[in-house]
Amino acid sequence: MNWLSRNEVTKIDGCMVRIQFVVWAYPYNWTNSNRMSAAGLGEVVAEAESAARAEAARLNRQAMKPILVTHSMGGLVSRAYTQILGNAGDVHGVIHGAMPTNGSPELYKRIRGGFEGATRSVLGRNQAEVTATAANMPGPLELAPNRVYQDVPGRRPWLRALDGMGNELWALPRADPYEEIYLNATDWYRLVDQTLLDPDGDAEAAWRAYRRQVNIARNFHAELEGSGFHPNTRMFYGTGRDTRDHVAWRPMERFAGAYPVNPVATFSSGRVNLRGSNPGNPTGPATFGRTLQMDGPRAQGDGTVQAGSGLHVPEMSVAVTDGFDHQKAYDSRDARELTRDWLVDMVKEAVA
Repeated sequence: MNWLSRNEVTKIDGCMVRIQFVVWAYPYNWTNSNRMSAAGLGEVVAEAESAARAEAARLNRQAMKPILVTHSMGGLVSRAYTQILGNAGDVHGVIHGAMPTNGSPELYKRIRGGFEGATRSVLGRNQAEVTATAANMPGPLELAPNRVYQDVPGRRPWLRALDGMGNELWALPRADPYEEIYLNATDWYRLVDQTLLDPDGDAEAAWRAYRRQVNIARNFHAELEGSGFHPNTRMFYGTGRDTRDHVAWRPMERFAGAYPVNPVATFSSGRVNLRGSNPGNPTGPATFGRTLQMDGPRAQGDGTVQAGSGLHVPEMSVAVTDGFDHQKAYDSRDARELTRDWLVDMVKEAVA
């Protein structure tokens, strides 16, 4: 964030004013609950404000309350700090970049199919590796789509089953993603295969521990849904890369129709084989199989967070269309210019 450290010169009330931003970083453990990370953020905010006021007094200048600038999951941490923990008055405003506002279906895809690219070797190459790690941590589970999640067009159901021609057979959640998907222990489309939670341990104990983690995520989501955003919030989001705004299972056989009834599922990373009864074709075989795989990304976004995360909070969000990659959101020239403009605007608010 060195690009924020240089001085800005602007006109306030007809006078040219030099603004000096001092940047403080808060490295948090993304595997922890965002609520826990928010408590640590409070310590950094207090330290930063104290240091800024001391320096301003030494120079006989004016200091203001800190402004939080977030990236990705850091937006959830800051919202937990200002809205859930009740510290909105401790900061002047918040700028969010590439925030998964109500979660991301990428969490489901990565638990069921592994990570891609260079992160595979660290975060997990396949279903077994990612389930054993991410599914046992509250932080990653808090990235799952919550009850009010919407895709780019505005639909809430984000887990879908298609036939071989792409026709939708069903879509979930109908009401509750936690019971229908995350805590579902039987259906083939469930989030986790229980046997992978702790492969060498007690499967029942591992499932109980997982349920506790999901309930931590559920409670965090409920608090966040009801608390909204800091009253002085700006946000940018990406639109220039193919991104998942939903997960669709589709048969690998192009012209396949309905799925087997009461199927036995065999899992492999990113795929599932279903074999079950065939009541829809009484003259055919008694059982048949389908091999399903997850569709690729098809919506607008930044490659990880879909555009609906900002699109559906239009009063505070701006689309950045230059195609920035999620992890490098602040490398975008447009994102940097927006952020600097917003920071200067907030300074003007503070001294008005």
